[in-house]
Amino acid sequence: MRPPNFLIVATASLITATNPLQADTLVLKNGTEISAPYILEKDDQFIVNLGKDEPTVFTKDEVARITKASQALFRTNRSGEPFENIKIASEKVAEASVLVKNPGGLGSGFVIDPRGYVITNAHVIDGTTKVQITVFKKTESGLEREVHKKIKILAVNRRDDLALLKIEVPEPKEGEKPQRFKSVPMGDSLSVSAGDDIFAMGSPQGLDRTVSSGTVSTTERELGESGVFIQHDAPINPGNSGGPLFNLKGEVIGVNSRKGANSDGLGFAIPSSLVKFFLNHRDGFAFDPSSQNGGFIYNRPPTAPGAREFEEPTEPDTEATEDSE
Repeated sequence: MRPPNFLIVATASLITATNPLQADTLVLKNGTEISAPYILEKDDQFIVNLGKDEPTVFTKDEVARITKASQALFRTNRSGEPFENIKIASEKVAEASVLVKNPGGLGSGFVIDPRGYVITNAHVIDGTTKVQITVFKKTESGLEREVHKKIKILAVNRRDDLALLKIEVPEPKEGEKPQRFKSVPMGDSLSVSAGDDIFAMGSPQGLDRTVSSGTVSTTERELGESGVFIQHDAPINPGNSGGPLFNLKGEVIGVNSRKGANSDGLGFAIPSSLVKFFLNHRDGFAFDPSSQNGGFIYNRPPTAPGAREFEEPTEPDTEATEDSE
């Protein structure tokens, strides 16, 4: 049976993802080339997800070289079955959930790449370049907080309320390995259905590492000009903004962005399909620190004589929804 989303070429010397332009490529010493959207390097091993129940593992001695894709900032899909329950699933992804601070407040975020790339909401870091990220690491002696103050804002999409950040770490000394962070895979929001179990992670009211659970209410909730969201009933509050919404496989299916005003059980998350689009086209949303408001304001297009004037845009109904930040 052919693995899903992958094509195995008949020569058997090349195994490649359907979109090799966004794939890492592993070249084995026997000449075989393997391309996949994300190849993880860990403990002198190369872990490749080929759409099977278990990933394929190659040792360092088997590999001639690896080429990392310039666009591959995230991996998709976690192999295997869903976790047994939310307790186990949340423990597996907890270290990838981070606290994002700015001089005027705080929000949440999550690591999508071990090199320190982080997703959050645009409104969490809007109007500032002074951002801090707190990472929570599990050690033998307990939980350890790492506060990173050197954060680079790489891209901002205010229309969809997304931002891409990079934790800048010192270059490793000779003989040392570069610092890596726990990351989580991006899931497929298009496969989510109403009634699916989900859970959110974040820092509501600054209470970091908070887990809340619920179900998907609808996957296509339109909120005017704000777009279409995944509506769910997992409790979220100010500070959850930018935090991940997970399915039971530990895959991010959305980014929590807002909640219903004066309401419980009305949470709204940006679908992961929009997050992937933002990441794959991040050059179009590149952040300009000299113009923090970003974007361009265009004049209205000309109209023919006597044509109906464009209606003035109406203010959003702030009583219907509010940002969770």
